[in-house]
Amino acid sequence: MKELSCILTGAGARGKRYSDNMHAMKGCFKMVGVAEPVEDRRNYVKNLYNVPDENCFVTWEHILQKPRFADFAIISTQDEMHFEPAMKAIELGYDLLLEKTISPNPAECKKIAEFAKEKGVKVIVCHVLRYTPLFAKVKQLILDGEIGDIMSLECLEPVGIRHMSHSFVRGLWSNKEQSSPMILTKSCHDMDLIQWLIGKDCKKVQSFGSLRHFVKENKPEGAPKRCVEGCPHGESCIFNTAKLYQRENAEGGNWFRTAAAMTVVPTEPEAICVARLEDKGGISITSGHGGGDAGIVDAVYREFNGCYDGNSVSTGYESFINHIISFAAEDSRLTDTVINILKIYN
Repeated sequence: MKELSCILTGAGARGKRYSDNMHAMKGCFKMVGVAEPVEDRRNYVKNLYNVPDENCFVTWEHILQKPRFADFAIISTQDEMHFEPAMKAIELGYDLLLEKTISPNPAECKKIAEFAKEKGVKVIVCHVLRYTPLFAKVKQLILDGEIGDIMSLECLEPVGIRHMSHSFVRGLWSNKEQSSPMILTKSCHDMDLIQWLIGKDCKKVQSFGSLRHFVKENKPEGAPKRCVEGCPHGESCIFNTAKLYQRENAEGGNWFRTAAAMTVVPTEPEAICVARLEDKGGISITSGHGGGDAGIVDAVYREFNGCYDGNSVSTGYESFINHIISFAAEDSRLTDTVINILKIYN
């Protein structure tokens, strides 16, 4: 199989993860271009792959102004910035490795899927749990008939209290007006797994949920707006900024790895008490996803070389359909109704 060339738009936590995993597969990938507004991140990829200066850009618009000069493109910008670079890359003829979510907008998800089909390019959405050894084995057992007919499936997403506060209370995904509902940004993994493992179309969705814990009513007595403003509960609070982002790292802890190794600035969102939801913002995270990040990179190499023979890779349109389940679940939660998925499909 040939070495695949690629360009990267967005060299944050996810873009860096894919870059590192590709670099570890010697002779399989060559990064030939990068677009990233943060200089240190851009230079990391540049130096890792010896990307020439003329192919290093600040924005995706600049790198995609050039005629196609690689086999595929990685789109790992923020969720709300997926649509335009994805559509432009497809127009140029790039195959795509597209970070989930496809888009916070269901109409944009559909347009990406349909445009890729029209142009004849492949789109692999980063539902990385499909590529873990665990779920790959489960899928194979189902296909082999070892489990029998699936009558029901229970799927849990144990986000964890620290991850919840870091990403979905203080972080970039704290507010659906700023990003997407949590059922999409986090649990589209689960919707994809359920659909993939069962192997049948989803017909109806009903969802329940509300904001109960991270609310002002649960703010500890005397707690200031920001943890670093002398909170009397600082030593006992598991969400204390100084403990999470400074002290644990100084003492050799590895909570969220280097993403949390920072100096907390009082004006930044990570310093806000988790019970003060009126203030939002955030920082990024990293994760290996149980081998799924490396697994999807291996699958990309084989799929884009035309010799993939596994069960995990899905088409862009299949990923769009599975995203629709998450959108429908949020509609169901807000309207207290059962959503007919087939009507949405049509």
